[in-house]
Amino acid sequence: MTSGEHERTPNATGPAENAEIGKASPPTPEQTIDSVKAYVAEIKERAQR
Repeated sequence: MTSGEHERTPNATGPAENAEIGKASPPTPEQTIDSVKAYVAEIKERAQR
């Protein structure tokens, strides 16, 4: 790839876009555990109604 080719690529990411890539990463195990616990608690609460 030539240096000019990278600039014309519409999907090329620059430094500003690279900062956003981390936001799309999968949740950490702790986040997953917390969200599953919240989900289970909500299901249990709804089941008691």
